[in-house]
Amino acid sequence: MVTFLGTSYAARKGLHIRMSILNDALRGKPQKLLALFVSLVTACIMLYLAWLSFRYVRRVGTLHRVSPILQFPLHYVWSVVPVGFALTGVQYFLTFFRNLKSGDVWVSYYVKDELLDPGEMAAKKEGN
Repeated sequence: MVTFLGTSYAARKGLHIRMSILNDALRGKPQKLLALFVSLVTACIMLYLAWLSFRYVRRVGTLHRVSPILQFPLHYVWSVVPVGFALTGVQYFLTFFRNLKSGDVWVSYYVKDELLDPGEMAAKKEGN
């Protein structure tokens, strides 16, 4: 549960691990286009995975599978997977629209992409 709901939280806060070498090498319009592309593709993938996992959970529900010890319906437990994927997809769509309407590059709806060297990061961390 923590993994799939945490994914949405990390997307909201811009905390996902990113391969930013290409992003850091680009400036201006190419960097903006890359941010738009990445957020849109990621949102679509997350929503597709939400749909697939929803179908799976629905199938498990029709089979009436239960946990061996507690006899608790497994589709209740597994329903967090499509919810987590859907919430993550929504966060990436929000990031896409934020990048679409803003002049800056954003890694999430609330976090702007900033290139900081390690010294600046340490100073910023000490200031907070």
